[in-house]
Amino acid sequence: GGLALMMGLALRRCWWGIGILAGLGLAGLAAAWDWPGWRAVVPRLIWSRLADTFDPQALYFSSTANRLDAWQFALQMARERPLTGWGWQSFAALYNAQDPPELLGHCHNLYLHLAAEGGIPLLLGHLILWGWILARGWQAWRRSQESVLLGMLLALTAFFASGLLDVVMLDGRIHLLVTLLLGAVWGASLEQRSTKGQCNQDLG
Repeated sequence: GGLALMMGLALRRCWWGIGILAGLGLAGLAAAWDWPGWRAVVPRLIWSRLADTFDPQALYFSSTANRLDAWQFALQMARERPLTGWGWQSFAALYNAQDPPELLGHCHNLYLHLAAEGGIPLLLGHLILWGWILARGWQAWRRSQESVLLGMLLALTAFFASGLLDVVMLDGRIHLLVTLLLGAVWGASLEQRSTKGQCNQDLG
């Protein structure tokens, strides 16, 4: 969300908004690192989650150290079966079968998750499809400057960036929303092409 907001403010050249957002981010980091006085200002919900990220002993798989272990495990799965993967929802069963057992439902990285369970061809197919739609959408926005299209593109950009740290697409509601947004962006780019073609015919 912060990434999408930062990009939106930059595209609109709202520099004061970027300054406020950067200040809020730095305040959250200061509280997480327990700088004097900052934890009294920043809500605990924010700084406690950030503090857990830096703590290798943190519970509930919120530590970066634990996530790195899961990412390495997913990479090993992809190396062993690069073409076919290990099958859908196989990561949890294999990861939790370790000794000592680990309780984890996914590897907290969308792209490693796709490669481990579906294989590298599946990952590449998704990346090409998503990248193509986003590229066409950004081209359409540069020509039209429509705020609604910009909002959809920023939401999708934030979602795919969050895939570096989580696999929220496994939630059916989020998956449906992302699919609808991708379809809307693709439709907007097609509509603009058809409108441009019609204008060229009228001018001819």
